[in-house]
Amino acid sequence: MNKSKLEKVSTFIDLDNVVDVDLEVLLKAARSRGRIVLANAYANFKRYEDCLIQKLFAEGIKLIHVPHLNNGGKSCVDEVMATDIADLPHIRREVDTVIIATGDGHFLPAVHALHRHGKKVVLASSPDSTNALLREAVDEFVPIPRISVEKRELVERIKELDHRSLYLTKTYIIENLAGEDSFRKCAMAKQLKMLVKEGVLEEYTIDQQGREIHAVRLKGGKL
Repeated sequence: MNKSKLEKVSTFIDLDNVVDVDLEVLLKAARSRGRIVLANAYANFKRYEDCLIQKLFAEGIKLIHVPHLNNGGKSCVDEVMATDIADLPHIRREVDTVIIATGDGHFLPAVHALHRHGKKVVLASSPDSTNALLREAVDEFVPIPRISVEKRELVERIKELDHRSLYLTKTYIIENLAGEDSFRKCAMAKQLKMLVKEGVLEEYTIDQQGREIHAVRLKGGKL
């Protein structure tokens, strides 16, 4: 049996920093390096779509909720995650490899702490948003591609759907355009929310057989 299959792997995900990357690629990279004995994702989960939360939970990832201080002030996600990483060699001594999903240079001391205990450190993030010093400090870098949901393309696709349906719910749009990719669905839901906030789409309610349907429509039709 391949030696890497016997290694025990821990994964730490800085969700705010990697939310726009293809998390399926990240999870496959983690599984390919051995048996995952610990997998944590850190974020203020009140700020995320339910579909993303449910997908992470279904993948066996422990969700570490870190609320923002002072009603929307600074988040302590980095500090909480960095502390857990630094504590890992004392709590889970059997772990061989630690995968850190972030591009944030604040995790450099945590990487050094893992090395002092003989742990292999793998960094996974988008190449264009990764701190150079952090990338140099780790043993291996795994580039994770971004999930691209471009606004103009999304609006054009919504126009196409508009000819096939009397009303467009967000669920209908996402199911038709994202396919079976759960993380792409989450990225699209986030983009739809932004289009509503920016006034490109407007939300409205219609009555269908005594049932309220919440839908969206283009407002002006152009970005």
